[in-house]
Amino acid sequence: MSANSKQKSMEKLQTASTSIPVYAKRAFLVLFSMYVLYTSDLPTSKETTLSIFAEDTSKFATHEDPMKASLNLQGHLHIIEKWLKKLKIKVDESKSSHITFTLRKGHCPAFNINQTIIPQTEVVKYLGLHFDCRLNWKEHTAKKKST
Repeated sequence: MSANSKQKSMEKLQTASTSIPVYAKRAFLVLFSMYVLYTSDLPTSKETTLSIFAEDTSKFATHEDPMKASLNLQGHLHIIEKWLKKLKIKVDESKSSHITFTLRKGHCPAFNINQTIIPQTEVVKYLGLHFDCRLNWKEHTAKKKST
């Protein structure tokens, strides 16, 4: 790449950067900072794993005994409920779902958030991937073929 083309590329970058109004940049920084402040003290647990990407949150527990895994997960959900109430954050329970990944027959008991039962599903979409309860990718590949 020649020096002239590098300079033109830099000018395009600067033009793109300056075309965003200053107030929009500040608003983004304020919102991002607020998000980081709110989620930085999200309660954790040794028995469960929390995964956050943008507005998508996943909470899971593993154990040989499905009842023990369920109890661990429900206990942590209660702790998160208290944290949410303290910060006055509302959860949209209708957007939540519960799935059990296993090769065994049967399901784990139901979970609840704010006395609302989280529906159990056979397939869940997370970060653009469709996970089914057997983790065999049939649902994901079928969805991708149809689009």
